[in-house]
Amino acid sequence: MKNKLYRKFKGKTAISDIGDKKNCRIAGRIINITKDTVTVEDESGIITLSHNRSDLKYLDIAVFNLIGERGKFTIKDVEILTRARGKIELRNNWQNALINREKRETFKKRELIIQNIRDYFLKNDFIEINSPYLVFAPSTEETLKPFKTVESKTNGTMYLTMSPEYNLKRFLSVGFERIFQIAHSFRDEEYDDLHNPEFLNLEWYRAYADYMDIMDDLSVILPEITDYVHNASIIEYRDKRIDMAQMEKISIRELFFDDFHEELESLTNIEDFRRVVKTGNIITNGLNNWNDIFYAWIVQKEPTLGNKKPCIIYDYPKTCAALSRLKDNNNFYAERFELYIGGIEIANAYSELNDPIEQKKRLKKEIKFHENIPLNEDFQRALEIGMPPSGGIAFGLDRFIMILLGKHSIHDIIPLSLADLKNEINTSPQ
Repeated sequence: MKNKLYRKFKGKTAISDIGDKKNCRIAGRIINITKDTVTVEDESGIITLSHNRSDLKYLDIAVFNLIGERGKFTIKDVEILTRARGKIELRNNWQNALINREKRETFKKRELIIQNIRDYFLKNDFIEINSPYLVFAPSTEETLKPFKTVESKTNGTMYLTMSPEYNLKRFLSVGFERIFQIAHSFRDEEYDDLHNPEFLNLEWYRAYADYMDIMDDLSVILPEITDYVHNASIIEYRDKRIDMAQMEKISIRELFFDDFHEELESLTNIEDFRRVVKTGNIITNGLNNWNDIFYAWIVQKEPTLGNKKPCIIYDYPKTCAALSRLKDNNNFYAERFELYIGGIEIANAYSELNDPIEQKKRLKKEIKFHENIPLNEDFQRALEIGMPPSGGIAFGLDRFIMILLGKHSIHDIIPLSLADLKNEINTSPQ
């Protein structure tokens, strides 16, 4: 026996399907109301109805029985399902979506893009892994800071993962050859147009491959996903036309020489390095190690990268690539690349280091920058068991979707970003 609520919605017509029907039933939210008309919205569309009622209120949710004549509809009767009593905060992303259909469509497109990316990997014989977000030993990159908590049973410190990389490489070591994860990652970092403490990260790995194979993956994925969204490979972003079916590749060595007419590997002395980069108006005051000066130069270069087509900058100095194997012909450099689109860093990739002795030595240097964070011994054991030569990448989905949808901030495409979550608690004075 069907309940009363089921009978109420049986035969409900989507607003987009009403057409020339003479009589129908719809359900939706009142988004505008005047003395003679009421505008109702459901997920499929919007309709304006004639009425002579006094009990309808803005943002109420109701079932309407309609009478249609020549494409115009009058309310025959109505039943209010839910009264809207709260105040709408338009600065709040998810509440703004209540009255801003474009905002709601943005969130919907975000989820469809993510589904399409997942479908791409599944149809190309990748296995989706769901690895844990809560770990005892997170990654230990020098510039990243994790969130931590205490596990009550053992009183042990645990961390939210900054990347699923350590987890996924264990799967490579036990025989998985093509794997991916669409993962939430967490970093205690700044909040701005390109950063949120929780963000969506796509990582994939190929066994018996290297970073060149990952570049090949990108040359297929970028135009395919772009075509899914735009039915074309060219997008408009911040007054730039970017062809996602093309790709520029330039080495760090070439990029540096073009700027300074010096060989980067000849500048291992920090003061010599500082002197050279300052000729390019790079501010190095307060920077006391070689890597910081290097990244100061890269940050200045970023706005110029990927403005006509995606740009891959490859072969980073080994001091900036703790998890990457070194170049065979020049061990000053490592097989690492970054992807830029529209002047924004989107991805970071490696030929993965699989030498356990070398990896442990490098991570011990990294861990000095993170007080009390332990070395991940299980990750080390995965390398000791034997991880095949592999290529892998961390790809920022929030930034990529932001660019695809023509937005200027990742917070425009994240339904519940940090600013929204702060509204979960009442911070007003008592």
